[in-house]
Amino acid sequence: MINSFLFVSADTSFQYDAIRAYLKELDVTDLVWIGLSKSIDKPGFTWSDLNPLTGEGHWQNAIPQSQQSMCVAMDPASDFLWRTLPCGGPDAASFICELPSKELKHASTLITHSR
Repeated sequence: MINSFLFVSADTSFQYDAIRAYLKELDVTDLVWIGLSKSIDKPGFTWSDLNPLTGEGHWQNAIPQSQQSMCVAMDPASDFLWRTLPCGGPDAASFICELPSKELKHASTLITHSR
């Protein structure tokens, strides 16, 4: 089986805190895409590994209730809380990915920073 990277999932407070701390350590100042999105034809948000969002998440504001398709980024201007953006268009962001591994208890995380 070929391994493939996925946008990172930050569904637990432990995962979110670890990602947030790492992005702060890197002094990231751009929006950072994570693996959370909402498609127009499905209710709720789903991670790139197809698991649904559980819990309240780490939103700047309340969980968005829009019927439109949207993707989620961590915003350094709000201490890396989540915000939604259109999945396509002029909004650009860096991204963070992970390489799931059956051998490891926790997924490995690879940080990339692009402009």
